Amino acid sequence: MKNASIFPLERNRYFYGKLLTVRDFELEQTYLNNKRRLINKAVLGAGVVCGLGVTQADDYTLIVESGMALDYLGREIVVDSPVVRKLQMLEGFEALGGASQCYLCIKYDEKDAEPVGAIASESQETQFNKTEEGYRLYLDVEEPDVPRLLTAAGQENVCLLYQSSEVTIAFAMPQAVLADEDFTAQLMVLKSSVRTPLSFDLDLPSEFIAGTDGDPHIRYSFRENPMEQKHIRSLELTLHAANLSGTVAELAPNGGLITVNYGDTHEQTALQLPAKARICGGMEDLRAYQSVKDNLRTRLQADDLPMYLAKIQLLPAGASTMIGSVYSLPFDQRLRHESAASGGAGLAPMAVTSEVEVLKSWQQPEAQARYNHATQSLHFKFGIPQAQEYDYANASGVVEIPMSSGLRVNARYISEEIPHNLGIGNVDIRLAVEFEQDGEKAQYFGNREVFKPRATAAPLVQTAAILYPERGTFRVGVWLLDNVEGSVIRVRYYASKVSRDLSAVRREEAVSVRIVPEVQRVHVRDRLHLKAAVYGCEDRGVIWSVKDENGGAIDQNGLYQAPDQRGTYEVVAASRYNPEVKVSAFVIVEE
Repeated sequence: MKNASIFPLERNRYFYGKLLTVRDFELEQTYLNNKRRLINKAVLGAGVVCGLGVTQADDYTLIVESGMALDYLGREIVVDSPVVRKLQMLEGFEALGGASQCYLCIKYDEKDAEPVGAIASESQETQFNKTEEGYRLYLDVEEPDVPRLLTAAGQENVCLLYQSSEVTIAFAMPQAVLADEDFTAQLMVLKSSVRTPLSFDLDLPSEFIAGTDGDPHIRYSFRENPMEQKHIRSLELTLHAANLSGTVAELAPNGGLITVNYGDTHEQTALQLPAKARICGGMEDLRAYQSVKDNLRTRLQADDLPMYLAKIQLLPAGASTMIGSVYSLPFDQRLRHESAASGGAGLAPMAVTSEVEVLKSWQQPEAQARYNHATQSLHFKFGIPQAQEYDYANASGVVEIPMSSGLRVNARYISEEIPHNLGIGNVDIRLAVEFEQDGEKAQYFGNREVFKPRATAAPLVQTAAILYPERGTFRVGVWLLDNVEGSVIRVRYYASKVSRDLSAVRREEAVSVRIVPEVQRVHVRDRLHLKAAVYGCEDRGVIWSVKDENGGAIDQNGLYQAPDQRGTYEVVAASRYNPEVKVSAFVIVEE
């Protein structure tokens, strides 16, 4: 089914007794395929739908991700699993020779499959039972036809500004623009090497189209940063259309100049640009002009361009060739759902932005979303509480617990009440048993057996503590698991307490109130809605009041009722969380 032609669309008409031949079944498949491809071309366009990214596995091997694309004839290209290929395994490798770069391309392909016996055929004993739809991966050393690529992507007024073996610069601009409005033209720049910086200057004298500064000479300068290694760039040039609706304006009726500096090349070239644009008086005029252009012929411009999956820099390696670098989807041939005269009619891409506000540790997390219909943008705002911080008070000391003489195995000893000097309330206490080994003091926490036999001099005991929060004291208990020498056991305690709790933190936060603006004007007996913002606390509510007697009235929603007499009156907003925090605004009441 390699027929690229879509029209005429014909389908089978069935009736009882109809003799069906090979031609009828082929017509059935052709009709269904062409209808689907017609929708793909006219509604969706062409480009990579998903996946098909190219990465370098090693110096000789490429990996192509699984994915799908629609080609410029509306046919589906499906790579159902990742493809790993060495350069020499790819079609076109023999043509690389001493090339410094090449392109990895993919095209729709199909082949006959599943040979079967042809019983009724007199000329052939074997026929293929199926047609397998697939793809063809190959390497191409030829530079792509940039104007064809831009035109296929829906760009208008496409023309070449400069082309050499090392640099290509193409230009595109809309065929219809709004009078006295800015519009954007596109520049595509291709370089053969990323190591050599490029600069160029464009000078186009124009009568009806100018730069944004109003200069009738369109001037554009580009200087590449040597640190930015890019083979392909898409640049934007902002222009301004004259206030002459109904005029068909030439971009540069008298030509122009482009000066290119690249490596050892310093070249100035005269330009003759055929680009024209109709200047429309408003959006209705613009849409009407675009609807005239948007016809079936423009949407179905048949072209068998490949999908350029990657640009590959090559390095010579003796008799072979190595991969230097891989630049995936160099011409950005992605399928976009944008309304365009030449392509798919769908939804324009939505701009999504976000911001994060750091809240106080005791505030609740917040999430807000705001959609702007005019700009088709979505903005998210998140409030995330910061980590809660506490101050700690600490105390430490040694408790000497005396032991009785006699059998001490399984004996228990409890100290007297000991003040920890951190005041009443909950306190965290940790205990360590002190001992000496080889003339060096040491402490152990937990079970001594973990360090056996390293801590053989440590007494084999277990310790515990009882806290009395209301008295600010504690006791230490010791349980002897074996015979312990000496008359006392020394237990070191470490106590800590949070010195300020959440309520203290909230009390210390700086609460503030603000009324914007601070001065308002209103006519007598009119109403005015005042707004206040509270910062530094979770409760954002305010208490409204009018300070001046006979200065009007205000409710708790901030709705101010002006009095019958002129004057300047003070309105007060106090924080509901802390009424001591307040701010004033002044309302000037006029006749």
